[in-house]
Amino acid sequence: MRILSTANQIKNFLGKEPLQSASLRVTMACNLRCKHCYSVAGNKLNDELSLQEIKRVIDELKQLGAIRIFFTGGEPFMRPDILDILNYTDKNGFAMYISTNGTLIDLQTINRLKLLKHLRTFQVSIDGLRKTHDSIRGVKRTFDKAINTIEIAKRKLKNTSITIISTLMQENANEMDKLLKLAIKLKVDNFGIVTLYPIKRSAKVKDVSTLQKYKIFKKLSQIYIKEKPKLKIGLLVPPAVIPESLSELEYGGGYVCSFPSLLGINANGEVAPCDGLLSYKELILGNVREKSLNEIWNHPLMKKLRKIKPEEIEGVCQRCKYLSFCMGGCRARAYLKYGNFEAPNPLCQSFYSKNLLSTK
Repeated sequence: MRILSTANQIKNFLGKEPLQSASLRVTMACNLRCKHCYSVAGNKLNDELSLQEIKRVIDELKQLGAIRIFFTGGEPFMRPDILDILNYTDKNGFAMYISTNGTLIDLQTINRLKLLKHLRTFQVSIDGLRKTHDSIRGVKRTFDKAINTIEIAKRKLKNTSITIISTLMQENANEMDKLLKLAIKLKVDNFGIVTLYPIKRSAKVKDVSTLQKYKIFKKLSQIYIKEKPKLKIGLLVPPAVIPESLSELEYGGGYVCSFPSLLGINANGEVAPCDGLLSYKELILGNVREKSLNEIWNHPLMKKLRKIKPEEIEGVCQRCKYLSFCMGGCRARAYLKYGNFEAPNPLCQSFYSKNLLSTK
């Protein structure tokens, strides 16, 4: 039997665009108050999806051909039935990725996660060393709890990729190199860095300048080349802004996004083209309580987004050798900055304007 594994193979076989991925905010409840949280997590919504409703969503995702689900929040482990949700997803064969702040997880929880056959990535957010991390996260002693969770997960979850993810901002800019060294010391599988997504709470956080980003990325590449660690480093930015010295190595890809072959599902059932667009009311495609995911997937906006071609991406992207690979980077960020899904990637455009970007 031939397995259809890529979007193009599935499209050619079925004659239509496949849904590959979905992100699901299982709750908006969170025990922390992170300065840079673009989903404004904190209190549980009054109308969050029930366990049975989430199971139905998972069933519909399977019918549409999705192969992976990203579980986010809020803090997923604030939800009492999160393990029931993960078990059901696992039984349905989805590759699972879960993002957590790591403060609510004990050995018993890790041992239950160990039983999951398809938990691909266990991702814990670390945004600085102890003092900085706790300041950004809004609650003291969160750093130590998160590190303890990472250490337990690394020992127990042998078939799962343990990942540290950090959000770059002015407050932690001078600690990115130290965080990479910490990740190497902890022997995690991946260390990822994302830039601020400046909406809601995150819009009030001071960003790092374009030149600072360039210097930080370059410094990280130098450390990575010198240390030659087993972990993969992922600068979750378009490949054009990654130093050549690093991009020539097998460093983990850096930029991966299945947009527009994905959907973002909020804790209350609202659906947008991706998680980063759930805050835009004009981009809400419907609610799973009122429409099937098949109807939502075939919404006129989704059809329009799936028709965007690389050559239609504007600005510096038109000159870039990576355009056909990254499709101009995060389309949510382009929409946030320019109000246009065909706009250039804002980070690449800023690098280009400072003569820091090679497009050839």
